[in-house]
Amino acid sequence: SNSIARILLDQSPMHARFSHPRLNLQREPFEVTSAMEFGTALHKLLLGKGAAIVEVKADDYRTKLAKEVRDAARESGSVPLLSEAYERVHSCAGAVLEQMKQREDCAEFFAAGRSEAVMIWKKDGIWCRGMVDRLPDDPKAPIFDVKGTAMSANPTEWDRRMVKAYRTQDRFYAQGAKILRGVEAQPMRFIVAEMKAR
Repeated sequence: SNSIARILLDQSPMHARFSHPRLNLQREPFEVTSAMEFGTALHKLLLGKGAAIVEVKADDYRTKLAKEVRDAARESGSVPLLSEAYERVHSCAGAVLEQMKQREDCAEFFAAGRSEAVMIWKKDGIWCRGMVDRLPDDPKAPIFDVKGTAMSANPTEWDRRMVKAYRTQDRFYAQGAKILRGVEAQPMRFIVAEMKAR
């Protein structure tokens, strides 16, 4: 996968093996943060696919009831959000979709296609896998990836992050799409959404 390829490039094969869920069965689960849950909920609202979102009607998780609702939601595979975050994620998703609909370069995002589409292909005897956020049915259309950020989505700031964190993703997915579909797609498009109102 692209995430394991990045670990290979940035660290070592041993780090990649340790991080791989199938190669390291003793790998400890990572701690889920409220920011991660917000990002997962945003993905669900933008892509129309993913875990259900459950509102925890409370200001915080100090009460026993709030903790029980949160834990039950996580246990069932849902995403729990406190009321403030629940309202904010819906507002954020609405604003992002409204802005995207005004942009010509996002038109294919709303065309026929699949969200969270899994691609599996073989290259030089190596099996590769990727999950595409939005894969239009038109094989020449760009692949879309949604990135939520707690920082600025200013293009000059984001360019630096793209080079560091996502430099292989577009090429990795483009390679898979070309092998599977037989056509070279347009360059990948990243939708960067700020997760804060201000």
